[in-house]
Amino acid sequence: MLAMLFLVLSQAAAPEASSSTEAAPTPTPVPDSAPQYTATIESPRDFTAASSRSVRDKDFLSRPMSSPEDILRVVPGLVLAQHQGGGKADQLFLRGFDADHGTDVAVSLDGIPVNLVSHAHGQGYADLHFLIPEVIERVDVSKGPYFADLGDFDTAGAVNLVTRKSFETSQVNVQTGSFGTWRALGIAAPQSDSVQSWFAVELYGTQGPFVNPERLERTNLFGKVTVPLGGRSDVSLLFNAYSSSWTGSGQIPQRLVDAGFLDRFDAIDPTEGGSTERQQVILTLSARADSRTRLSAALSFIRSGLVLFNDFTFQANDPVHGDEIEQDDDRTVLAANVRFDHNFRDDLLPGTLIGSFGAQARSDGIHAALWKVEKRARLAACLASANPCVDTDTRETSGAGWAQLDWRPNDWLRAIVGARFDQFQFDVRSNKPDGSIDASHPQPLDPVRARSIFSPKASLVLKPVNPWELFVNFGSGFHSNDARSAIETGAAQALPRALGGEVGARLNLLDDTLALATSLWYLHLASELVWSGDDGGTEPSDPTTRKGIDLEGRWQPLPWLTADLDLSLAQARTTPNIGNGGAIALAPPVTLTAGLSAHHPSGLSGSLRLRHIGERPGTEWTPDDGVPLCTASTPAGADCYLIAKGYTVLDAQVGYATKRYSVTLIAENLTNADYREAQFANSSRVINPPAGNTTSTSGAPWTPEDHAVQDIHFTPGAPFSLRLSVSAFF
Repeated sequence: MLAMLFLVLSQAAAPEASSSTEAAPTPTPVPDSAPQYTATIESPRDFTAASSRSVRDKDFLSRPMSSPEDILRVVPGLVLAQHQGGGKADQLFLRGFDADHGTDVAVSLDGIPVNLVSHAHGQGYADLHFLIPEVIERVDVSKGPYFADLGDFDTAGAVNLVTRKSFETSQVNVQTGSFGTWRALGIAAPQSDSVQSWFAVELYGTQGPFVNPERLERTNLFGKVTVPLGGRSDVSLLFNAYSSSWTGSGQIPQRLVDAGFLDRFDAIDPTEGGSTERQQVILTLSARADSRTRLSAALSFIRSGLVLFNDFTFQANDPVHGDEIEQDDDRTVLAANVRFDHNFRDDLLPGTLIGSFGAQARSDGIHAALWKVEKRARLAACLASANPCVDTDTRETSGAGWAQLDWRPNDWLRAIVGARFDQFQFDVRSNKPDGSIDASHPQPLDPVRARSIFSPKASLVLKPVNPWELFVNFGSGFHSNDARSAIETGAAQALPRALGGEVGARLNLLDDTLALATSLWYLHLASELVWSGDDGGTEPSDPTTRKGIDLEGRWQPLPWLTADLDLSLAQARTTPNIGNGGAIALAPPVTLTAGLSAHHPSGLSGSLRLRHIGERPGTEWTPDDGVPLCTASTPAGADCYLIAKGYTVLDAQVGYATKRYSVTLIAENLTNADYREAQFANSSRVINPPAGNTTSTSGAPWTPEDHAVQDIHFTPGAPFSLRLSVSAFF
């Protein structure tokens, strides 16, 4: 269908129709008749690393998206996996990391961190379902710990989502599609000669493809007002609010699906799911005293809450009531940052010297609790102790200062050196009568610990001859660990260091219509202790090393047609191997994204997207370690290996837009691939007939499991689906 569309468009495009005017974001109002004699001139930013990238809204809004978090799919080499309902943060895979919900990927909105520290469900929890994709103007991407202005969680990479200052028109969008999916969006953009403002509201719902309907309901509000202060200075106020509730299906054990006792879209515990809410305001100041000096500052307040019901092991720990847990996280976050940039020109050194200096501060007030529940009802006991299993009040504060010098003595050489210093304080108070944090640490502990870390950075950019651009990068970074882990371990590994480096190249050919980039990279992450919110305790991890290669390609054979490809190859190993397997569970060795996008001047558009993640180890063991495959007869806790299968998915959309309206048809999973979107290696036990099925599809009777079984547990990827989107502009 898309191939036919592109053929028709190529035949219809007359030579004089070619224009340098950039298309607006999809959906795009286009003129009904004569061409407009205005142009938007865009030039690429100066890159510090070959793996850095800035993506404009016209590139990511034309891609099929079923969730706001899908905006992250524009990050080269990053793959998302949704599990247990559309209100829970997605799982992130980048550069050989299973970054869980954000532990090793720093995510921010207008420079304000999104990752939540010491979260009840996992460190660095970054839920982006509060986003309305249309309000994002640009996505800035960097990989590796090479950038002085980036701190916590910037190990595998960092993503900054930049909101728009204005909209050209107001708009209304309505969507409807498979599985009872619907969306309503309204954006009001009052026109003014001075103040720039907009307000957006989104309502969304879906039942999903599951036997037990997902019942996902989401409400998002966004608004922004920007007021000029004279000259080239302005102040802006951004506010957003979000609420969601859902029922989750998954993760389910593969063995029961293979045996015919459970449909792949069914659930063993249909009461999983939860509810969440979030409110935020960001006050931003941007001031330019002259052409050489710029000051920017931001102050943000966030209030968020999450109630999450999960059941990973079913009846392995409690055969009577089951193993469902409730995780609660309520917090307020106050964050601030300030940045000062000055161009010294040749005052200090020959050429141009740009100095950047900044400070960042953050304070999280957190109440986190873990409860033992049955069908979302809290029980009196948490196994051998009183409920809740964990109940803490935490105050985690951090501050950082950083500096960077960017020296450009001539047109072919650029040297950047920088450093940052981060200071953390962890203050954890248990609300349990005995003062314990969790069952593994029954004695009261010193409630306050502090740690600091110094992180040097350096980069070199060379432009020996056109069109080559070469990069060498080195940096030290870190990700913080949960405050409860810091207290329990005396802060020994509260800020595990990451050391990384890469060499890369960028190349622009064919009159800049073909852009190629490659980078060879290495990252070492020190030993750490990570809070496991699902178990209510700490889980040790050995040092790890990752190395790999990233390949990127962008080709624009016609002004309205673009092709792209991003391939990431990674090797992830545990070092040293101390009597265990050397693999890193769920670390992807191969990720691939590719696509073809068309934005024809006639108003017709189309997109075809492919994403692939390769087969990866489900545990720390692989067949090369000489251990057997995990089966139902393998003793609990025995060394064995599991494989998380890879998958390839195709999505597409076609549309037509005019100045007043647009119509878009979105197709997901075109080949109806049967794949596991999220996969984990868990030990679980199922005593009661799954979903009430006393016989399998082949007629075999159900036999209760008498011990826990190590198995792949998965959330299925959605089958083929269609959505129709209609927008009106005014």
